[in-house]
Amino acid sequence: MIGGMKNPADIEVPVMFNDGTTDLVIVRFLPQRMLRGVIDLCDKESQLIEYVCDKPENWTDNLSDGSFVALLEKSRELNQRRALEHGRRVLENLQVIAPAAQLAKRLLNVAVGSPDPSKN
Repeated sequence: MIGGMKNPADIEVPVMFNDGTTDLVIVRFLPQRMLRGVIDLCDKESQLIEYVCDKPENWTDNLSDGSFVALLEKSRELNQRRALEHGRRVLENLQVIAPAAQLAKRLLNVAVGSPDPSKN
């Protein structure tokens, strides 16, 4: 739940823990503002599951292997493509902003009398 409201795109996944107990876990369809976390955690599977399922650190340590994989796959299904699109848009924005920022820096250096670092 985000902001106290369940997203209808969230999915409940049955899981089994290593001690044999079971539960239903909600895999969240993350809002755009949280997709950067999916990118940041793409190589940290346990932390990605905990992030997307809103679970505490090390929660995945007690999941059965099959449940771990099921949650990971569902997390990717709901959020990975959208996170990659988000990342692409961020990179496009940075490509537009970077030259303008460099120009502003050079102009500021000229205005305060500092040497232009691009000429070194």
